[in-house]
Amino acid sequence: MNDLIIIRGLPGSGKTTYAREKYKDYVNYEADMYHTKNGVYVYKKENAGAAHNECLTRVAQSLKNHRKVVVSNTFTTQKEIDAYIKLATELGKTYCIIRMTKQYGSIHGVPQSDIDKMKNRMVDIPGEVLV
Repeated sequence: MNDLIIIRGLPGSGKTTYAREKYKDYVNYEADMYHTKNGVYVYKKENAGAAHNECLTRVAQSLKNHRKVVVSNTFTTQKEIDAYIKLATELGKTYCIIRMTKQYGSIHGVPQSDIDKMKNRMVDIPGEVLV
């Protein structure tokens, strides 16, 4: 089993559900966790950068503590995923990338126009596994 599982896909593609069901023994992080206050999802675009930075920091801390980690975010571009690949490589950890390809509908109310923009930015990542 890999030390780091990176799950990517559009909003509503089942990333969180897949992570929770398939990787029960892993610590799970996603940027959406940092937009949730008292159990309520409140997305503010101005907080997106901080949310992603916090997510990467938590993943790094867990990997350094020899925990197995699954991180699930949209990761539409190579640049968005590179920091996680670099982190795993520097720590000598194995990783795999999984892209969710189905659509179930966004539970966070992401407008279809935003999902379409993300879809247009989505690139293939060499070696990723399509689910």
